[in-house]
Formats: sequence, structure tokens, C-alpha cells
Amino acid sequence: MGRALPAARQTLSYPRDVELLDAFESSGYDSTPLLVVRHAEAVKRATWDGAERTRPLKREGQRQAARLVPLLSAYGVSRVVSSDATRCVDTVEPYVDASGAELVLDQALAQETAEPGALKERVADLLRRAEPTALCTHRPLLAAVFEAAGADLVGLMPAETVVLHHRDGRVVDCEQHAA
Repeated sequence: MGRALPAARQTLSYPRDVELLDAFESSGYDSTPLLVVRHAEAVKRATWDGAERTRPLKREGQRQAARLVPLLSAYGVSRVVSSDATRCVDTVEPYVDASGAELVLDQALAQETAEPGALKERVADLLRRAEPTALCTHRPLLAAVFEAAGADLVGLMPAETVVLHHRDGRVVDCEQHAA
């Protein structure tokens, strides 16, 4: 596409057509997706007797996780970076199993162990990669993830996803997908 846009621009004679081409060029068409996934619906804290880190998905959360498979597939996600909490791992596991994507468990994305500096560096690292990646974390960490990405905060319900289209380490566009 590198030479196609300048060639197309030279053939245009109407200012509106040039504006449309400019808008397309500044969009996320030539970008890498980073999918930010809030873990699927988990068993309520108040009803779980085990360690917080081991709290599993509810049956509806398992269905939500299965519905993420086509979405992550559509973006060609080849690497999934997730909190090591059971509810996050179980959210992305159906996709990892179906696709063979690499799964990286990262305590920087875990609610109980996240530190602001480490989380910020992890997000910056993911934005420098040219590999379609999904990141799965917890609601309380979403504000820090979006801030680190330089993107507006987006409230997500369980299993909802925001696609951050990035180029050269910065977000150029984003879109939100329901669970």
C-alpha cells in the first residue's frame, strides 16, 4: 500500500476525494491491532471461598469466552498476554486452544500484583510490536491500560473488547466490541 496512496492521490481531481483519501490514510488501515479484553463474567467474590486469584468463570462467562474466538480470529491474534488469574486465563483459553496462539501469563496484568510502572511498560512494549496481540486483564486495571496506551478510557462489561489500532508505538484508532 505504500505506493498506492500517492499514485491514487495524483489521479484525483476533486478536493472532496482528496479529503476522503487523506482520512483513509490517517485511519488505522495500516496498523497492528492490540485487543484489550476484560475477563468474562466470573463467580462473585462474595460467594467464592477460595483464593481471589483462583476465582473461576460462571457458566455465562464460559459462553462469553467461547464467543471471543471469532473476534480474536478476525484480527489474526497470534499472541495472548493475560493476567495469571484463573478468570482471565479461562477467558482467553478457548481462543488459544482453537488458534494455537502463544499464551503469555503476566503478573503485571494481575489485579493483585500489578504495579503502575510495570503495567505501563508492558502496554508500551505491546504497542511497539507488529504482531496482532490480545491483552486480558481486570476491570480495575483498565484505566491504567488505556492511560498507558494514550487512549481514552472505555468502560467495558465482562468479555467486552476494545481494539487499539497502533502504528509506531502509538494508537491511531480504536473500536469497541460487545461481549
